[in-house]
Amino acid sequence: MQVALKRTEKWCVDHGLSVNPDKTEMVLFTRKRILTVMKPILFFGNELTRTDQFKYLGIILDSKLTWKDNLQYKCKKAVALSWQCRRIVGKTWGITPKIAHWIYTRIITPILAHREL
Repeated sequence: MQVALKRTEKWCVDHGLSVNPDKTEMVLFTRKRILTVMKPILFFGNELTRTDQFKYLGIILDSKLTWKDNLQYKCKKAVALSWQCRRIVGKTWGITPKIAHWIYTRIITPILAHREL
């Protein structure tokens, strides 16, 4: 890993790009329960901190690739949005059932299926 990061550092310097190593973190993807001691990984002279999960393109990936945190996040987001939409519906006022169905199929379902528009 250290060799790959050195190449990345060189490429960034050669192309005039700057990277903030303080904002850079690493995740070790493994199914092992107990991790052996690792040498510190350096990037632009700073040691990278290890995290258990990160968010990439709206998907939460954890070190065991269980998808549990991602599913909880998506469900929480969909429930909050459905409660917001429910406030605009009443028995004698508000949107029609057709519009309520449209909101569900166009807004809430894509959140759960990760097809956000």
